[in-house]
Amino acid sequence: MSLATESKIRAGLTLAAALLITVTVIAYRNAVNFADSGRLVAHTREVNESLESLLAAMLDVETGTRGYALTGAETFLEPFGHGIEAAPRKLADVRRLTAGDSSQQIRLDALEPLLRRKIEWSRGQIEVRVKQGAQAAADRTSSLEGKRLMDEIRTRIEEMRKEERDRRDRRIGAWNASERQALLAFSLLVAVAAGLLAAVYFLHRRDGAERRQAMIKLEEARRYAESIVETVREPLLILDAGMRVRTANRAFYETFHAAPRETEGRALFDLGERQWDLPTLKVLLERALLADTPFEGFEVQGEFPAIGHRTMVLDARRIERSAHEGDLVLVSVVDATERKRAQRALFESERRLQAILAHTPAIVYMKDLEGRFLLMNHRFEDLFGIKVEELLGKTVYDFFPKEMAEAYEANDRKAIEGGVPVQVEEVAPQADGLHTYLSLKAPVFDRPGVPYALCGISTDITVLKRTEEELRGAKEAAEATSRELEAFSYSVSHDLRAPLRSIDGFSQALLEDCAPMLDDKARQHLQRVRAASQRMGRLIDDLLDLSRVTRAEMQRGKVDLSRLARAVADNLRRTDPARRVEVEVAEGAIVDGDERLLRVVLENLLGNAWKFTKERPVAHIAFGAMAENGHKAFYVRDDGAGFEMAYAHKLFGAFQRLHAAKEFEGTGIGLATVARIVRRHGGKVWAESDLGKGATFYFTL
Repeated sequence: MSLATESKIRAGLTLAAALLITVTVIAYRNAVNFADSGRLVAHTREVNESLESLLAAMLDVETGTRGYALTGAETFLEPFGHGIEAAPRKLADVRRLTAGDSSQQIRLDALEPLLRRKIEWSRGQIEVRVKQGAQAAADRTSSLEGKRLMDEIRTRIEEMRKEERDRRDRRIGAWNASERQALLAFSLLVAVAAGLLAAVYFLHRRDGAERRQAMIKLEEARRYAESIVETVREPLLILDAGMRVRTANRAFYETFHAAPRETEGRALFDLGERQWDLPTLKVLLERALLADTPFEGFEVQGEFPAIGHRTMVLDARRIERSAHEGDLVLVSVVDATERKRAQRALFESERRLQAILAHTPAIVYMKDLEGRFLLMNHRFEDLFGIKVEELLGKTVYDFFPKEMAEAYEANDRKAIEGGVPVQVEEVAPQADGLHTYLSLKAPVFDRPGVPYALCGISTDITVLKRTEEELRGAKEAAEATSRELEAFSYSVSHDLRAPLRSIDGFSQALLEDCAPMLDDKARQHLQRVRAASQRMGRLIDDLLDLSRVTRAEMQRGKVDLSRLARAVADNLRRTDPARRVEVEVAEGAIVDGDERLLRVVLENLLGNAWKFTKERPVAHIAFGAMAENGHKAFYVRDDGAGFEMAYAHKLFGAFQRLHAAKEFEGTGIGLATVARIVRRHGGKVWAESDLGKGATFYFTL
């Protein structure tokens, strides 16, 4: 080889080596930039995820605060507590991840006091709801301070997210540029060093190794992102440009009871029973993909296979990728069925409560422990002419005389300090004079043993009190009349009995002392006089018994009618031992009533059965019970003389007899006494019979 050729070769080799070195350096720098860009893109995604988690924590605080303020349900304190605990931690994560970014640190310095103020405001809202009630919490909500803070927090976080998205876009652009430069450098290396296969091969392997390293890092970043997606509790979908499902997370498959093979590669609108096939949803997804217009809160309602009727809320935004790969759409799904149902139930409950409060004739109110009105229905306005709006926040001292206000306050303290409801009568002035109210006052507790308010219901009982006074006067008049009747009864008993005893006694004396001087006709006349006077005596006794039955005070208790019936039957047997009478008494006839009066009922009914069966050689009498229109009826049945049903309406009147006195003795008072006793027990009495075939007397209590 000549020196010139060798020099040329050396020069060529030198130039090739120089170019090789230059290209190698460029390729190396591009590879490093490629790897760094991948790390920075992953870092940007991590920052965005931390910002989304911070916003989610504050939304939990907001949701828990609103829910508890509206309902007082402690289930809303769980997301509130979770948000309070998570927000500082997520803020620290964001600050750590953006430690080298001065602009983001400045935004965090502005965001952090907003977070503290929002958390403090929410804690205050919970405390107001606990201590002052729903109305005070609603009034505090209407100030819009909490909403303003939350809107400013969203704005600040969105600014930081936009900064991160812009930075991500720049880094992805740099990443793609690095890749293109690396390819260009490789092509130049092949063209310049085509004759240096070994060197090119070496450089190619070196470049390939760095590529593989970059791809490994990209794969790690991909797996990292997928692990984050898989841990999200809400169902997530990734759609391609044709709205086909590229992939879904585990929460999606678990929520909709679907499998990847039934989902991936299919159009979203063809899934299940085409619940997602909605024109509006199609338009929104296309805008999100093509115009980068994300949407939130789109509701889809319908019957979903395996899970039934559901309300799903969708959010969507574009995932930007390189031009040859094509952009994707990320869709998140939240099952809002229970939340919607709870909202409807809360609305219905509040509507029913408002309807009850608006239409109840009673005054319903709530006060705090200082006596200030927190709640009042419009019945108060109707009665006293004071607007409810003017009443709230004030006390009874602002509307009623001092003496009445002090009495109201004393009753309030009695309920609060006693910890139990109290019922009192209170008076209040109205246009037509003083009215009396029956007030039920009860403490309201926020936790066991600690009252925070007083609830009261006051019902106007003025008419009732006046009626009571009238009834009291009528009772006193009736008692006076009863005393007069007792005096009259005593007079009848004393003044009429004595002459009757004299008539009977002197008639008997004439019969005994003057018998030889009297003929048969005279003796018959004297016998009739004696019988009439004795009958008149029995009639007076029966009338007095009837009067006592009507006036006597009842002593109610458990009464065994079966035992009383057996006792009456035994007494009848002793007074008339020659009779053959079979008496059947059913067991277990237990009632609530006056035992003394019910004994009189059975004595009269069984006595009548005994009397009207005297013509039977062997008589049958039964006492028992039966069902009558849902109530228990008792009866006394005999197989005696009976009566014609045409005259049944006369049975229970005083002095009414359906048989002649010479056939069956009696005064006609017994059944009238039975009827009055049964009526005093709130029952009724009736009879059924066939002449000559016996009778059955029924009564209820």
